[in-house]
Amino acid sequence: MKRLIFVFVSILFSLFVFAQDLDYAKTVMEKLCAADMFGRGYISAGDKKAAYFIENEFIKFGLLPFDTVVATSGSRVGQPIKTYQQEFSMKVNTFPETVKLMIDKTELKPGIDFLVSPSSGPTPLKELDIYYLAPRHIKDDAAFENFMAEDFTGYCMVIDVATFEKEPYNKYIKKIIANEMKADAIMLLTNDLMWGVSTYFEKFPTVIVKKEVFPKKAEMVTLKIDTKFYYDYKTQNVIGMVKGKKYPNKYIIIGAHYDHLGCMGKNLYFPGANDNASGVAMMLDLARHYADVFNQPDYSMIFIGFGAEEAGFIGSKYFTEHSKISLADIRLMINLDMMSTGETGLMVMNGKSEFTKMKSINTSKKYLVDIQSRQNSPISDHYPFTEKKVNAIYLYLMGDPQKNYHYHGIGDVPSNVSMKGYEGAFRLITDYLSALD
Repeated sequence: MKRLIFVFVSILFSLFVFAQDLDYAKTVMEKLCAADMFGRGYISAGDKKAAYFIENEFIKFGLLPFDTVVATSGSRVGQPIKTYQQEFSMKVNTFPETVKLMIDKTELKPGIDFLVSPSSGPTPLKELDIYYLAPRHIKDDAAFENFMAEDFTGYCMVIDVATFEKEPYNKYIKKIIANEMKADAIMLLTNDLMWGVSTYFEKFPTVIVKKEVFPKKAEMVTLKIDTKFYYDYKTQNVIGMVKGKKYPNKYIIIGAHYDHLGCMGKNLYFPGANDNASGVAMMLDLARHYADVFNQPDYSMIFIGFGAEEAGFIGSKYFTEHSKISLADIRLMINLDMMSTGETGLMVMNGKSEFTKMKSINTSKKYLVDIQSRQNSPISDHYPFTEKKVNAIYLYLMGDPQKNYHYHGIGDVPSNVSMKGYEGAFRLITDYLSALD
């Protein structure tokens, strides 16, 4: 009877811990996706607000600060002090003020009907006639040369992207989109809207419009785009550490990028729930777990909230080039991204042996519906580590293929994700790390 009671209590405790993990993750995601985080970008210090939130969580859990800097203020000016933040600089294009687009007399809704290209240059309020790019304009070299010789001053060049992705047009279309013919503006018609971050800017404006909202036979565009380009924007990684009990001078890095796309104009921000508030939630959840004295790991663990991933893995590159530890002492780097779905399982990128072990654990424990693998690719923060010959893997949960998760769109909000695989992924990762020799 006592054994049955013990088993029952153990099951209840396990379920309670699962619920705690999920509740904490949801709280983190809601916080990072709130309007006062400004999309965790580079307007209104959104990136810094997110970084301070992560730092405060590290402090609350008792993680050790990782980096050392020279104090520039206070009673310890000129002296070395420990810090959780690793500062670095970047170039970035931003859109802090007006973003307005009208086609004929219809004003389009930013984020829903259109986006400004992340590398778009500014333009004062102006009205432009529409020039429709047609297949006959670039059907061959002769047609292309004649087209490029025309004067497009005062025109917005409208390009139906799908029409020109195939041969023979694709050899010319890049030059058109790059505006080598010097139109006053470029408009790209597409079926989906996905935004990004740019570390450079063009001298002309480019807007991306949903094809379904573009009025047939439109004649005029009214456009105003305010931009601000930073040549030396200061941002940061956030780093905390838990000392290992068996191999204190060997390290496992668990990272997740906290930055997202920021704002496009005064009234529009990109929440970034799945990408990547969910990965940060998992990283913090694991930090909380291993900071508990009862869960002290064998290897020292370094937890990193990477900055500027969306701008080209700038934060992770900086860490690998300015690390306070030898990269040769890193046993494994795990990059966590998009951890709030899971309907179809977990993807393991890079690391054949890691995949095999995780697959074996999952076959036994049934944490997730499936574990899949794919070859390495330069798509996230694990990649700068692999370039430095560090063993690094990239984990992300796979969602329902029939559902729109609004990747890099304004609809990537906490209410749009299921969290179906979160708990299973948490258990799989901790089981895997426990078995690591």
